[in-house]
Amino acid sequence: MTQSKQRRGMRGARKPVKTTMADYAKSYERLGQWMSERARSPTLRHPQATSLSMLDGAVTAVVVGPVSMAPEEWVCPLLGVDPDAFNHDTEEFSAIAATLIGHNAISECRRGRKALSRCSYDRGTAKSTRSPGAWASTPS
Repeated sequence: MTQSKQRRGMRGARKPVKTTMADYAKSYERLGQWMSERARSPTLRHPQATSLSMLDGAVTAVVVGPVSMAPEEWVCPLLGVDPDAFNHDTEEFSAIAATLIGHNAISECRRGRKALSRCSYDRGTAKSTRSPGAWASTPS
């Protein structure tokens, strides 16, 4: 193969296609690091949730609360991102995706679609599962 064909082949290499929210989501561990870095940044908007525990509690409150909210209304302040972050494949969107996966998992547990003891969500790695069962155990 000629060098020009090799170069064209390298330029033609494509990133894997992302088709689901999980394809975009950060791992749980990486989300925690990202939140911590963002909270310490002198230039970036700071998240209202400064730890994973705080984020999980706030997401659970959104799930069990009496009023439905658009994701932009609660995700943006919690993560310290602008609503436009929902429209781009960036680090911020990866954090949004991970947060929404957690929201959906807690919602599924709360609705009884999964046994609470087996409820967990995976933010991209097999090691990243945790159980929201204790938070979601109050029936509506």
